[in-house]
Amino acid sequence: MKTIVRLDPFQELRRISQLWEEPSLAANTTQLIPLDVFDDGESFFVRASVPGIEPSELEVTIEKDILTLRGEHKTVNTAENTKFYRQEVSYGAFTRSIRLPDTVDTEQAVATHENGVVTVRFPHREEVKPKALTIQVKTNETTNN
Repeated sequence: MKTIVRLDPFQELRRISQLWEEPSLAANTTQLIPLDVFDDGESFFVRASVPGIEPSELEVTIEKDILTLRGEHKTVNTAENTKFYRQEVSYGAFTRSIRLPDTVDTEQAVATHENGVVTVRFPHREEVKPKALTIQVKTNETTNN
């Protein structure tokens, strides 16, 4: 008797990618909100989808170069006799953390909330440019005087 086994070539990749998550995420049992992380050359951005969350209910913190977004999707009250045919919307607490690159200025971060999307913008730090010094070259005769 032969058995047909369905292979999922991406299953192992998903398992491995979980190893790269921040420690707070690996042990986290709360829901995971989707993120976009991008850079336009002038600033670094983290954009998260948080539908139904008011700005006052969203906690955005930075600690040791780790940006953390926290909040809670509150359960919608339904009548006792409500019969669901499909329920895909997640409710409950969420936490999402991402390590920030050392090129961003966390002191100048700005968070905006619009249409269920929170965007945190970090300008890049100004690079410290080395000073060019000109040193006069002297001969031994001029240094002995």
